[in-house]
Amino acid sequence: MPDSLLSVFYSFFHPTQEGILALDTETETILYLNPALENILGYSSEELQGKSLDFILSSSTHPKETLTIKHNEPLRVYWQLKHKSGEDKLVNFTVNSTHFEGRGLLLFYFTDQSEIQQTELRLYYMQSILRTLRLLRQNLRYLTSESSIFQKLCDTLKENPHYFLVWAFFFKEGELQILGQKGMNPELKHKIHSFISSNVPFPMRNLIDTKDNFVIHEFGNGKYPEWESIFTDHKFRRSLSLGIREKENLLGGVEILSLEEMAFDSGENFLYEEILSDIHSSLQNAKTERTRIENSKKLQFQGALLNSIEVPLISTDDEGYITYGNRSLERILGVYKEDFIDLPIGEFLNLPPAVLERLSKEEFRTEIKMKIFPDMEVPMLLASSRIRDEYGNPIGTILLLLDITEQKKNEELIRSSEIKLRNLFSAMNNGIVILTSEGIVLEVAPILKFLLFQILNVVIGENFFSLFVQNVAEELKNGVKNCLDSRRAVFLDLLIPFIREQENFFSIKILPLKKYRENGGEAVMLIFSDVTQTKLLDKQLYETARFASIGELAAGIAHEVNNPLQASLLYLEELIETEESDPAERLKIYKRIEAASVRIRDLIKSLLDLGRTVAREKELVSPYYILLRACELIEVSCKKMGSN
Repeated sequence: MPDSLLSVFYSFFHPTQEGILALDTETETILYLNPALENILGYSSEELQGKSLDFILSSSTHPKETLTIKHNEPLRVYWQLKHKSGEDKLVNFTVNSTHFEGRGLLLFYFTDQSEIQQTELRLYYMQSILRTLRLLRQNLRYLTSESSIFQKLCDTLKENPHYFLVWAFFFKEGELQILGQKGMNPELKHKIHSFISSNVPFPMRNLIDTKDNFVIHEFGNGKYPEWESIFTDHKFRRSLSLGIREKENLLGGVEILSLEEMAFDSGENFLYEEILSDIHSSLQNAKTERTRIENSKKLQFQGALLNSIEVPLISTDDEGYITYGNRSLERILGVYKEDFIDLPIGEFLNLPPAVLERLSKEEFRTEIKMKIFPDMEVPMLLASSRIRDEYGNPIGTILLLLDITEQKKNEELIRSSEIKLRNLFSAMNNGIVILTSEGIVLEVAPILKFLLFQILNVVIGENFFSLFVQNVAEELKNGVKNCLDSRRAVFLDLLIPFIREQENFFSIKILPLKKYRENGGEAVMLIFSDVTQTKLLDKQLYETARFASIGELAAGIAHEVNNPLQASLLYLEELIETEESDPAERLKIYKRIEAASVRIRDLIKSLLDLGRTVAREKELVSPYYILLRACELIEVSCKKMGSN
């Protein structure tokens, strides 16, 4: 190349920032390249001078064959040059055809587009991340459970073209849960679960054990070989592990794996913080939404519960304006909620000033008169209770209105029954007293006719046993003790002398009381009945029965004596009337009279023996003897009647 041409090139193109290459149009060999192009290609000017243009092109396509180059009409195109290292370089060049000293030249003006391309790729990558962030905010906004949030997180991150695999974990009720993008291999998910459950080191383990929010891992550095072995089917370059924490407590985590070298640059840290912030906000929103739904259900249930209460209920604010009334209030008063909401409570219920003043200061109950539907005035019990916030400050009042019409009627019935019962007690002739196990009087029935309690003057709180003589007091104590031990009724009959020269008998029934009053302990009820007259009547009845028994006995004796005596008289009458001349027959009659007399003697002797304390020995009697005597009586009777 002539020195004049070289000096021209040096003069014009040596200091320029663009890469300049001069090509001989006839030989298509390189005549000159400036230092800027040397930096782009990695070759020195001496190494390329005289070389063909193919030497620095990445393909065999020549510009002259592809492009239409006109004289003094510059053409701007993109092309790829081959760096000395073999790497392709994207360049933007302008080519112009010219002549110098009768020699045709092609002048190339090169601009390195590799860095611009990297910048564009980086910009596209950042745009993808920002687009993913925007989608995350939209997709995670209304989710209400951890599982749905982490599942949507995996699916949304996977939509980024630079992310190949996304999985996440979280703890549900203390149990580890593993989720992955849609279509994730279940076997791979199981392996990940095993890694988390074991102590094998992997990138997420470093995040769990430390307080870092994210960890970037570069595959192939030999730090986690066992972890990288489960992804041998994929040529992952980098991974990003994000930890979601709340007050230093790990709630869960997500790991993103990419096939690209440029992924997860340290300059993206602020974006990772944005992702963590979005996830944390979504979890908080989900928790808040669940709480809101639960509170809404509780409020709905409480509203239904209050409306189902049959008792009218009103709530007011701290200034006394009505804020709520249940359906029972609407039904009883015959009004609608819109008619009384925001009305002053005093105006609505027509309350006197004294009651209104107490409402704002204390909780109380009072009776009022109210008009209810349809235009009836009834007595109501107004019960108020103050509503307080979590700090104990009053913020309102709850009022309950109880219709006490039936209660008033029942009170009248109870009073009437009490009067009747008192009259009944006063007419009874029994003494009723309730004692403790030690004999202290707890209650005495107001019975006016029972003379014993009037004379003894039984008073509540007094020792009941001390009112009696020692033997009676001991009997009563033993009876009370037996009653409490056996938990059954005990009956006593005691002679209690309380009026001089007069015996009085009492029947006492002792009943156990399991629980008398609140915390009253054991107690017994003693029911005294005066049986003095009954005892006298029993004695008279005994005497009467005794005399009746004596009469029956005398009649029996007379009957027994009369039979042999009657027989003797018959035989004597026969002797007198017939004047029996036969001595043998007369002797026979005399023997029979003697036998009847002996029988009467034996009967009287038996009666005398019966009166003695020592019983007479029994004697054997032959049945023949009994039949013989009976036949003799029959014989005498027959003869008297004229029968042989």
